[in-house]
Amino acid sequence: METANLDRTVYRARQNDGVFNEALSDILRRLTSLEQSLAVASCPSPAVDSQGCLPTPSLSALFHNEMPEPPQNHGNYNFVSSAIPEHIPSSHTEQTTPNIPVFTSDTGGTLVWDDASITKDMTTKWVNVFYDLSWGPELPVGKEFFFRLPDLFDLPHVKIDTSALLLYYNVLLQGLFMDREVGNRRKDYASYIYRKMLEHAKAWDFETQPTLTDLYAAVLLIFTANCFFDRELSWEFHCSAYRIACTLGFLLLDAGANDNCQSPDGQSTYKDQMRFCIWNLVHNDCIFRLHLGKPGLVNPSAMVVKFPELSTWNPNEGLNRSAHINFLVATRLAFAKLQFFDLMDDSRNKGSQPCDQLIENLISETQAALADWKINESCDNGAWFYDELIQNACTTIILANRTRSVSNNQTSKTQSLEAARRAIETTKRAMAIDPTTPNWPICYFSFYSVVTVLTIFANIMETNEPTAIAHDMSLVVWLGAMLVEWTAEREELRPVEAAVNALNDICRQVKLCPSSIQTPPSSQLFTGVTPAYGITLSPSSVQTLNCIGIKVQDLVQRPYEATLRIEQWIYSQRSSSPGR
Repeated sequence: METANLDRTVYRARQNDGVFNEALSDILRRLTSLEQSLAVASCPSPAVDSQGCLPTPSLSALFHNEMPEPPQNHGNYNFVSSAIPEHIPSSHTEQTTPNIPVFTSDTGGTLVWDDASITKDMTTKWVNVFYDLSWGPELPVGKEFFFRLPDLFDLPHVKIDTSALLLYYNVLLQGLFMDREVGNRRKDYASYIYRKMLEHAKAWDFETQPTLTDLYAAVLLIFTANCFFDRELSWEFHCSAYRIACTLGFLLLDAGANDNCQSPDGQSTYKDQMRFCIWNLVHNDCIFRLHLGKPGLVNPSAMVVKFPELSTWNPNEGLNRSAHINFLVATRLAFAKLQFFDLMDDSRNKGSQPCDQLIENLISETQAALADWKINESCDNGAWFYDELIQNACTTIILANRTRSVSNNQTSKTQSLEAARRAIETTKRAMAIDPTTPNWPICYFSFYSVVTVLTIFANIMETNEPTAIAHDMSLVVWLGAMLVEWTAEREELRPVEAAVNALNDICRQVKLCPSSIQTPPSSQLFTGVTPAYGITLSPSSVQTLNCIGIKVQDLVQRPYEATLRIEQWIYSQRSSSPGR
């Protein structure tokens, strides 16, 4: 996939002509109405007390409210308009299961692939686990198709669509990650399936005539690549999902919709699923822009897409509410990021420093998104739903603070430290609530956990406050111990584990040893087994520091700059994927 060409053809620096702000205000108004409706629908709720429940439109009414006219293209983003049909192709308006042969023989113990000890019974279980425990839009191919798919692999006259295969491998991986009884072979199984998935992704031709299945495959591939610490590949799949959505016309999904005429139930459900996918692309787009510095692809001000009706997707009412809140808060966090990007664009255009007060306002909005829905207090009811939101918000605060002026250096450090502590403490709490699901905290390392743990290490190295050092050391030592377990599940975390172990080694000796108060001449501060600051590092710590290219004195004298170098090194270690 050639992302360089996509960057040139899709994105141009945006000049703010006021249209963006006007459209953004309209979207935020609708989001606020949606939040009020959800709060009232289950009042009393975590966000509104019994005296705060006001009569507002129901969710169903809200989703059919007025929509802005389809926007004019002001040259800010190129939506490949020539490729967007006026309406959704009729062939995509129904979700159907392909006709599949029926096999009556019991082949559950048969190997699915000759070169892996994965049986058909195992794949059937993982498909069931995925459908039982996951939450989201209904896939465009049915569960029974996935059950029968292994029987088709060895039939020479049967050609299986690549997008359907990609969906299958994603479903297997997510089911495998959620399977609590798989044992110690999870890593081997996951690596094998991931390699198979990447092999098929190379031959994936979604641009000739993209389908709904292609879009779902791309959206799932974004998440799966992140689970394997493959951020650049995840970005490529995000670009693919964007192209497919443009070609199918989904960015103008509700253009020309008659607000007074409700769609038939089947079409309404289908459209809600597409709305969810498009808003999920908005969320992901903001993550890639903030963490990787990628260009913005999805422009909400040029979209005509309502918010989805999510409350009836799953018979589990508690799960639905958690997922609904997750969507609302994630959308608020995305719009806080969008306003941050707008601020940074304006500052670059003017050649000026971003306004500290505006950055503070956006950080406050990020904090308010969690506080309004009492996300921290709700973790017991949906640990990983809510923990991901906290990780998202906390890293947003840290990265936004990195752009602030030197005059607010101490304020930004304090704010970032509090956010980093909260992120790790919440993950620790979620692990205590649900210790049998290691997949979710592992996935966080692609974007969240590396930033937060290195922020804490920088503070440990800088401060001389014993209480703060002891508290923060307890967090990073716990995370280091968990990384030993998580790396056993996912080899891709090895650079993170090595860096955290080396930093723990240094911090224990430099900050917890009384002799560390004595500062030796700088000539003695070098990596190696020779004592530095009165310490002797383990061979593995020495090797890690040498690989990164930093010394103990760098961490002691310039902790924030040194930890940024470590962050860059960690992410640079995942430059390619197995099988690519």
